[in-house]
Amino acid sequence: MVDQNSLKAAVQAIKAGDRQTGGRILTRILKQDPQNELAWLWFSQCQTDPAKKRYCLSKALSINPNNRVAQQELKKLDIPARGKWLEQLSGIQRGILLIGLILVLSLLCVGGAILYGRIPLPSSPATVLPSDTPTATLPQMPVTQMPETQIPSTQTPEQTLTPTSPATLALTDTPVVTLTVPPTESLTPTVAATFTPSTTPTMAYGRPGPLASASHFASPPTIDGTWVEWPKNEMPVPYLVFGEAEWSGPKDLSASYKVGWDAQRLYVAVKVRDDHYIQNTNGKFLYKGDSMELLLDRDLKGDFDQKVLSSDDYRIGISPGNGAINGSREAYLWNPKDKAGNVFARITAMTDAPGTYRLEFALAWSIFDITPVKGAVYGFGFSVSDNDDFHQNVQQSVISTLQHRQVADPTTWGTLILK
Repeated sequence: MVDQNSLKAAVQAIKAGDRQTGGRILTRILKQDPQNELAWLWFSQCQTDPAKKRYCLSKALSINPNNRVAQQELKKLDIPARGKWLEQLSGIQRGILLIGLILVLSLLCVGGAILYGRIPLPSSPATVLPSDTPTATLPQMPVTQMPETQIPSTQTPEQTLTPTSPATLALTDTPVVTLTVPPTESLTPTVAATFTPSTTPTMAYGRPGPLASASHFASPPTIDGTWVEWPKNEMPVPYLVFGEAEWSGPKDLSASYKVGWDAQRLYVAVKVRDDHYIQNTNGKFLYKGDSMELLLDRDLKGDFDQKVLSSDDYRIGISPGNGAINGSREAYLWNPKDKAGNVFARITAMTDAPGTYRLEFALAWSIFDITPVKGAVYGFGFSVSDNDDFHQNVQQSVISTLQHRQVADPTTWGTLILK
């Protein structure tokens, strides 16, 4: 349960103009309670990036679609900010824009003047012609008349003044200033509680869920429960998808994981925080104790829009140990149903610290009838189940990489790519 005093303190800090302090408090609140509508609403006030503000408001609306404040704030974001575009330009961009405008205006003035004859034609210096009447003292000088052909009326010098070199400085030479709008679809929030997965994949046949990447191993890792041989591509298991009433926070259940592969096997390494480890089941009921679940759609392209499980959709459960972390471990295949049963897996689990354990397991590609290649893409999901009831075997809560997890609907799964 979130301390209401903390929420009040965050609101007071934001109202006082201290958005940084308010944001830190709200981050802690949302880590404990990702479904806190008011926290998301106030957290939007801490954001200066319109895309992040939109994300926070959208989270508040997803919790309560009737939240009028969130609706109104989103409408404000949808209204373009008039006159703000110039403020967003850098000094260099403003200078380029100003030069471009000056050039355009100059060309328009010159062109208009030429078109309407406002620029006078060049003329010869005025010639003073001698008088036709001779004087008494001076002999009559022959009249030298300047032939009119020296300033022919048929030749229009203004045509020779048509600016040719300035034309090359027209708008085509003026850099175009582009105003970049921050993306809204690939936002990564700063709230630690949401552990936002990687951006929606853009490769062919990628599902709309999160993207997980599997690192390639040149030589097989040792399945010993440690992460020594693994690259630093740790991914979160961020969504509470079942048992909200039973989940008391990250110390109760939270996890992160890594995925790797080579020509023979698919490897998964998991770190789990769980205040009570309870696993007293096995076989098809192992999900009623502390366990993991791996989902893999082998033929993503072939049945991309199919909302029911088929023979190429695999669902495998992993038990870290029956009775205790060092107990007997197993992997159970629930789907495809015609192959249901225990499958061979190399599994090792170890206690990392009080309330925390690590696990590694390896599954042969032959289980999935897959010959792996670099760049291959599969449907994918990973979840962790928790039971804190010492008296009965029951699945109390589930966290997952899939925000809208439906194990029987592969279109809600994410994507795995072999790097």
